[in-house]
Amino acid sequence: MKNSILIIGSDGYLGRKVVQKLKSEFNLICFDKYPKFPETNELDINNSDKVKKIFQENDYAVVISLAGLLPGLAKKNVLYKNNLQAGYLSKFIKQSSHFIFASSTAVYRTRSKNSVLGPFEIYGKSKLDAEELIKKYTTNYTIFRIGTMISQDRSGGIMNILNRLARGKAIWLPKSGNVVHPFVDVEDVVEAIALVAKENVKGTFDLVSNDRKSLKTLAFEMSPSQKIYSSKTLDWVFSKFGNDTYPIFGISKWHINALFYDLRRSKNSNEFNKIKFKSMLSTVLNSLRD
Repeated sequence: MKNSILIIGSDGYLGRKVVQKLKSEFNLICFDKYPKFPETNELDINNSDKVKKIFQENDYAVVISLAGLLPGLAKKNVLYKNNLQAGYLSKFIKQSSHFIFASSTAVYRTRSKNSVLGPFEIYGKSKLDAEELIKKYTTNYTIFRIGTMISQDRSGGIMNILNRLARGKAIWLPKSGNVVHPFVDVEDVVEAIALVAKENVKGTFDLVSNDRKSLKTLAFEMSPSQKIYSSKTLDWVFSKFGNDTYPIFGISKWHINALFYDLRRSKNSNEFNKIKFKSMLSTVLNSLRD
């Protein structure tokens, strides 16, 4: 089992892509709360006894934790507990196992000139607190703070916005689109995870597109005749009264709040430079549907 990789959350959007990337080179043991494939074992990470038993009985070279809930999928207290548990897994694994954890750029403060920690909502807090647990229980870890993953096979509010911008349709954007959103191509994320699974690269890293630009700049590069509307009143109404479970115009409160998020274009010490990330414009263009 020492050459095996355990993947928790293997059947999710990112998990399945990581499995496809690694399966030809490694012996993969896959776990998911809701298995979709015959080779996947069922595991609820909140079942501490079962998790402990799995790690006591086996020795894995690498453990990849991709489990987690996004806003709107559960009540805040359930989301927080579940995402914290994904980091708590590090308590049970052997110190020889390399623990790779999927965190989020939501751990950063909004509209800050630098990458300063300080989540603005419960999702980011759950990820940051999970990171602290990992650092408490092991030194053999890699934490990836992943931006908003986009690709042609994704759907939802963010993709609706990007496809509308590409068609040059008039649109309202928070703060007139003058925010730098942390988009990243999902294939770049998979490549980064695969690299650290093969090489013992330790540390905490941001996974975001290169050459980051504001939504407004991107919109005009995609469609020079783009019409962007702004309204401080709408900004306030959507951020205060939007709902994750029942989106407004297909955009949830989480998506709206995420558009207020502003990861500045300045460099920071957490950038992952082991692979070449696509530019922001290339990332967005690659995600658009034909």
